[in-house]
Amino acid sequence: MLPWVPVRQWVLTVPFRLRYRLAWDHGLSRAVLGVYARVLLDMYARGAHARGIDGGRTGLVTVMQRAGGGLNANLHFNTLALDGVLSEDPGGALA
Repeated sequence: MLPWVPVRQWVLTVPFRLRYRLAWDHGLSRAVLGVYARVLLDMYARGAHARGIDGGRTGLVTVMQRAGGGLNANLHFNTLALDGVLSEDPGGALA
């Protein structure tokens, strides 16, 4: 269940030469997903910090799509992110 706040979709695609390998190597695809998620979370945290909100956090939900329309190996990551940050500071909620 997502809160009633703006949500932004992010999509990470990888070069063709890596798609097949990532589709079959679960450990490697999890590592790529980890880096991708950390970058998105850090981007939102830095944006909040620039606006004077320290300790702000957001949430992500990611689906790894492994095949394209022709059932070809076409791994990419579809992510929904809360478009802002939540903070324990009463004046800084969802900035």
